[in-house]
Amino acid sequence: MLKYSILLIDADDTLLDFQKAERIALEKTMQQNGILFNDELNDIYKSINKNLWKQFEQGTISKEYLLNTRFKKLFDTIGFRANGIKANKQYLNNLSNSGNTVKDAVKVCELLSKNARIYIATNGVSETQKKRLKKSGLMPYLSGVFVSEEVGSQKPQKEYFEHIFNNIKDFDKSKTLMIGDSLTSDILGGNISGIDTCWLNIKGKINDTIIYPTYEINSLSEILNVVEDSTIL
Repeated sequence: MLKYSILLIDADDTLLDFQKAERIALEKTMQQNGILFNDELNDIYKSINKNLWKQFEQGTISKEYLLNTRFKKLFDTIGFRANGIKANKQYLNNLSNSGNTVKDAVKVCELLSKNARIYIATNGVSETQKKRLKKSGLMPYLSGVFVSEEVGSQKPQKEYFEHIFNNIKDFDKSKTLMIGDSLTSDILGGNISGIDTCWLNIKGKINDTIIYPTYEINSLSEILNVVEDSTIL
């Protein structure tokens, strides 16, 4: 018997392989600016970017501030003079060319779409995310895409989820499940909005927060057993 017929699924690190795409895009961006790319630089950028996205999710900074300052902060940290805004545009363009998916993403979405409606719920830059999704092979199985830039609010804000609820035909909270890899974005947002949540914890992280998902899975294919009473793999 079907438990959930409306699935809200995060994009990056849930369906799309953001770690791989980010590294490739960052390396190319550094090459375009004449900067030697290495693991240390990669770690510095990821730390800066992660902190800015956390502030954005908390609503303390704007998307514009995030995008306009992350590369400036990187260049300041490594002592390099370059245009951070220009580098960010180069990076987003490079990132948009990557449609890499995580293991089983296309297969799982194909199977899920036979019995449920799948909607992407992602924080990000609309043009970049939609280009990546088009290249991913996932689009035939999606009923819609909700990107924070277009919505005007972001996960985990309740307003973001309410926008989605109001724009899905025949919406039913009791039949809706939010699936994602982030406790502070996907799971918290779903909890606040009154829908069930499923935490994709591929790396087996310890949940040391007070944010509790309805379900926890360690691989994307396990979602099939959550959505239905019996496996359809």
